Parts: sequence; C-alpha cells; structure tokens
Amino acid sequence: MKKSIFYVILLIAVIMLCFAGCSSVKTGSFSSKYYNGDAYEEAVDVVMEYFKNFKGCTMERIDYAGDKEVKEEAKIRKLAPEQVMVLESTFTTDDKDHKNGLEPNHKYEHFKWILTRDTTSTPWTVTDHGYA
Repeated sequence: MKKSIFYVILLIAVIMLCFAGCSSVKTGSFSSKYYNGDAYEEAVDVVMEYFKNFKGCTMERIDYAGDKEVKEEAKIRKLAPEQVMVLESTFTTDDKDHKNGLEPNHKYEHFKWILTRDTTSTPWTVTDHGYA
C-alpha cells in the first residue's frame, strides 16, 4: 500500500514538472501608453499559439518592442497605434531541416512579430513576422 501511494505521488510530481516546463517562456516588463497589460498578454498568447506551427523550434523569450516601434509600424500600416502590437522574441531551432526557411541549430534573436486588430475590442492577429 505504501509503495502504491509513493508511486502515485511520484507520478503527480512528474506531471506537474512537465506542465511547469511548458510555460518556461520568459517575458520582460511591460509598459505602454497605448495599451494595458491585458492587451499585451493577449498578444503574447496569440503569438505563442501561432508559434506552435514552427515545428522543432523552442521559444525562449518574448517581449514588447516598445512604443516607438509600435508608432512606426502603425504609421506604415496606416493604423492607430492601439491597433498595432510589435513583439520581439528569441527562439532556437533543432537540428532538423526546416522547410519554413529557418536554419537548423540556430538561435534567432530580435525576431519581430507584428500583430494588428480592427478595434481595441477585437482580438489580435499575427500580420507579419521575421526580421525587419
């Protein structure tokens, strides 16, 4: 009986560690005159969902690029700054051949994610990504 309780506790601990490892992406501090923290968190969630398509890649860090970047991108896209979010990330690729043009065994830093939305109450959409 004691052995089975031990194994159940061990199994629960392993499962908890697995889930803890899934959320190991680091984010920096956030401050903006254009949006609140909820808008930032929503944008990060959208990018992380989109990033699942990057097979063999591991996201290490994702941060807000800053109000200056947003203002410039909004001007290019002819949108209000509140409708554009620019994030920067760092991620690595595994040793496999990546058919999406990414180099194997490479660390990508300052990789940009451009998100847009129609209004401040509509969800973010990944509009563009890569190096600018």
